[in-house]
Amino acid sequence: MALMDDFKRLPLWGQLGVFVLADVLLVALFYFFYYQGTVEQIEARQRELSQLRTKIEEGEVAQRKFQLLQAEIERYTNRIEQLKKILPSVLEIQTVFSEVSNRAKEAGLQMTSFKPQAPEDRPTQPYQVHPLNIVVMGDYHSFGRFAERVAAMDRLVNIGDFKIEVKDVNRRPPLLQVDMRVETYTYVEPAETPRPTAVRPVGRP
Repeated sequence: MALMDDFKRLPLWGQLGVFVLADVLLVALFYFFYYQGTVEQIEARQRELSQLRTKIEEGEVAQRKFQLLQAEIERYTNRIEQLKKILPSVLEIQTVFSEVSNRAKEAGLQMTSFKPQAPEDRPTQPYQVHPLNIVVMGDYHSFGRFAERVAAMDRLVNIGDFKIEVKDVNRRPPLLQVDMRVETYTYVEPAETPRPTAVRPVGRP
C-alpha cells in the first residue's frame, strides 16, 4: 500500500516513466529468458537442416554415379556375354584352324603353308589372340570366296595382314600367292592365370 501511495504522489511524467521502465524490464526479461534461447534453437535447427540438405544432395550425386557405374557394368557384362557366344574355347582352337583350312579348299585355294602361332595377350582386352599364318595359291576370285567363307564362320575369325604375290601372269586370271595371318580369339577371365599355352602345330593339312 505504501508503494501505491508513493506511486500516486508521483507527477504524471514520473508515473509514465515507471510504466516505461516496467515495460523495458519485461521486454528484457522476455528477451534474455525466452526469446534469445528460442532464436538459438531456431538457428541450430537451420544449421542442421542445411547440413541435412547437403548430405541429401551428396547422396543424390552418389546415387547418380552409382547408377551410371551400374549401367556401365551391365554394358560390359553384355559385351562379355556376346563375346563368349562367338569366341571359341581354348580346346576349339585347332578345330577352328582346321575349318579355316577346309574353307580355303572349298574356295578353290591350294594351301602351301599352315603354321599356328603362339597366343598373344591383349592386357586391355578380355581376350587372347590366336594367330595362324597360312600361304595359299589361287586366283583373286578364289581368295574373295575364301574371305566370304571365313566371315560366315560360327566362331569369330578375322583375316589380318596379308601379302599378295603374282606367281603366273600368263594365266587368266593370274595365279596369286597370298601369305596371310588369320586370327581367332578366346575369352580370358580377368583373374585367370596362367594363360593358355601355345597351340601345338598340326602340320600341313
